[in-house]
Amino acid sequence: MFKEKLLEQISFLPASVSSDGANFFRQNLPTKKDESWKYTDLSFLNTEPLAIDLQKTYLHFDISEAAQEVIVKIKLGNKATLPTTQGFSVMEGGSLRQKLKDDGVSLTLLNKTWQEQNYFSRLSESTVTSDVYILFDQQWSTEKIFQLQWQGSTAALAQFGSMRVSLVVADGVSVQLHETFNGNANSFLNTTTDLYIGANASVHLLKSQPQQSPRTTITTRVRLGQASQFYMVSFISENMWSRHNTYVDLSGREAHADLKASFLCREKEFVDHHTYIDHSVGYTTSRQDYAGVLDGRGEGVFNGKVHIRRDAQKSDAEQLSRNLLLSKNAVANAKPELLIDADDVKAKHGATIGQLDQEEIFYMQSRGLTAQQARALVIKSFVFSAADHLPNALAQKFYALAAPAVQNFTEKPS
Repeated sequence: MFKEKLLEQISFLPASVSSDGANFFRQNLPTKKDESWKYTDLSFLNTEPLAIDLQKTYLHFDISEAAQEVIVKIKLGNKATLPTTQGFSVMEGGSLRQKLKDDGVSLTLLNKTWQEQNYFSRLSESTVTSDVYILFDQQWSTEKIFQLQWQGSTAALAQFGSMRVSLVVADGVSVQLHETFNGNANSFLNTTTDLYIGANASVHLLKSQPQQSPRTTITTRVRLGQASQFYMVSFISENMWSRHNTYVDLSGREAHADLKASFLCREKEFVDHHTYIDHSVGYTTSRQDYAGVLDGRGEGVFNGKVHIRRDAQKSDAEQLSRNLLLSKNAVANAKPELLIDADDVKAKHGATIGQLDQEEIFYMQSRGLTAQQARALVIKSFVFSAADHLPNALAQKFYALAAPAVQNFTEKPS
């Protein structure tokens, strides 16, 4: 049982986290009886021989640079010196707060507690000793891509790993991020990324999870300051099992969040997207567009909630779940939700679940394309739309990942 394996590891945790960890470890895994997990089956964690080793609870960073890209590989290891380079610094929480205070920067974004959590984000907080922040300052080059590579287990033995890091973007700074998840496909990787975006700052985030990456629970929590912008695009290609939790707190007036995702799923693969957008102040905007192509016995989930609070007048929110089913055994679960406590707002949501338009396929065949080429073109346009708002460099990365994935998906249908 997963819980029993965690309890066996309590003795390896430092005293600073062991008491909280001991209390949390005694909780059972969520089941389908829990509303937010009703579509997600975690029972395999109790039946598969996953090894859990919490003796290494510090984050270890390997940093390299190539052309206009900084590559940061994060894995669990022993405590080491935290690196600093031009434009960004890696530091512990206490040092970061002191630096921001000395620089006269408000700590409001960091001090506000997260309203939304889940079992696995709490697990990462209970098991990782390192309270590590990555700070992007005024020296950061907006042309560079910061690639954050989470490194799960690469050993033949299936292992469980849990990691957490926080990113702070200073006022007025623009950052391009590319987040990837690597490791043994039979292992399980749990990550939590907290992202604090200062006033008038912007972040474009591409999250990619290609075939043969580990099974994952990925939590991304984002808090936006005044007039800041956050754009996120997720691309998942035929991954065995993944759950993506995205929580966005629009806590500054005129803040904007735009979340998009494209995923390809077949065989018995499973992709679950849970989002929570909190319009906590007025004059904030959010957009969500999640598109999935499912074949074979693939299963996709979108469960998105938008909360417009009482004082968040003049907010504007949209969410859409689009699903293309290529087989009678594929499953799409769409549950868009709006919770509106204000009266002067714009808000709408929708969900579509359908099949390939055969008239559209026939039309393209009449223009000289084969049935397979026409099918591939429709799927490609469905998937590629997610990259519309990405800067050119990140968009090229998206296309480089998505194009061969779509080709493989259409050439070898389930």
